[in-house]
Amino acid sequence: MPTSIRSCALLAIGTEVTRGDIVNSNTAYMAQTLTNWGFDVTIHLCVKDTKQAITQALSILEQSCDCIITTGGLGPTSDDLTASAIASWLGTTTLFNQEAYAITERRLKTLGIQEPSDIQKKQAYLPQSATVLDNTQGTAAGFYIIKKQPQKNMHIFSLPGVPHEMKAMLENQVWPYLKPLCQRIYTCLKYMTYGSYEASLSALLKDFEAQYKNQVSIAYRVCFPEIEIKLIAEQTSYLEAADKELKTILKGIIYSQTNQTYIEHTIELLRQKKLTLSIAESCTGGLLAHLLTSYPVSDILLADTVVYHNHAKHLFLDIEETLIQTYGAVSEEVALAMAQAISRKTQSNIGIGITGIAGPSGGSSKKPVGLVYVAIVLQTPHQNNQQSLVYPLNIKGDRARIQKQAAYQALFYMNQIISAMP
Repeated sequence: MPTSIRSCALLAIGTEVTRGDIVNSNTAYMAQTLTNWGFDVTIHLCVKDTKQAITQALSILEQSCDCIITTGGLGPTSDDLTASAIASWLGTTTLFNQEAYAITERRLKTLGIQEPSDIQKKQAYLPQSATVLDNTQGTAAGFYIIKKQPQKNMHIFSLPGVPHEMKAMLENQVWPYLKPLCQRIYTCLKYMTYGSYEASLSALLKDFEAQYKNQVSIAYRVCFPEIEIKLIAEQTSYLEAADKELKTILKGIIYSQTNQTYIEHTIELLRQKKLTLSIAESCTGGLLAHLLTSYPVSDILLADTVVYHNHAKHLFLDIEETLIQTYGAVSEEVALAMAQAISRKTQSNIGIGITGIAGPSGGSSKKPVGLVYVAIVLQTPHQNNQQSLVYPLNIKGDRARIQKQAAYQALFYMNQIISAMP
């Protein structure tokens, strides 16, 4: 009888999920984690809180996998039926489990409750012969049980539906059981990219995909404006060759192979180069500074000023009104003046100026909605020369998309400049 686990199926249990009241983020997280661990995730199902729905789903799932992981339905309320449904499916009953009860008791005491109520005790009834999985984040224990069959053993893990509880238990409770049984099917490499749209990336990688069609699969995931690429293969030799070639094709577009965001990458780059930054924003309304200050950046970001009205540009940045009248607030000249002024006033190494038309109104045939100018001035440490560049953008989309794309493009252009520095 096979003793390894190659494939997993996922079962989300909860009427609130089937009705769309909450998003089933658990399944996405587990599928990604299990794939990274080397398992083949074959199927996802989501069912409402009834014994019949749960047992029917288990019978379907066992046909296509070696392991089933369920989430949800382990709590104290009347619609929490997972433990009893799994017991029925296994042809057994639930029994009071002292170890599971101790988990409930321990958690409640941290909340100031000395004795679990009868309703809370319900969480301690698990299928007979189940192994308890500790839950350090909540009141409901998880459990692990094996369904012995003539051809294979079916491994069943049942976890709470609360996301932070599930995540901790998947890593700390489930993985120790799965690891010695894991027959790695896939090896996965991840690449975080910025600077090219999905369609453009696909075009760039058309020949690459054809070359590795039968050896390596490629997957794209858009998290606007960043795109994640994954290479997945059964044989590491193919993956190593594909990895090297992909990095060559997408040089300057791949910025990380971790979970690092593009904003984190930018902050890291500024710190490496020991550079400070100041920003003057118009159409982005402070979004660029908001993205950066989502992280601690007091050593990098000296100032951000939102100069939305033309008078504010003159009042706070000393932009000559004649310059605005001559070229318009949305112009290369004004963007550059904004970047130069904020850099000069704050004595930062880098100044960024952003001005544009985010819409939905305000555009014209000469200056349409989506026209944005990004100016960057760079005064490198211990050098007297100043580098100034202005980039015109024509961004398609709604107001939020135009603003976000403009903010990210400003960082992209800045990163290109400072990456070339010694």
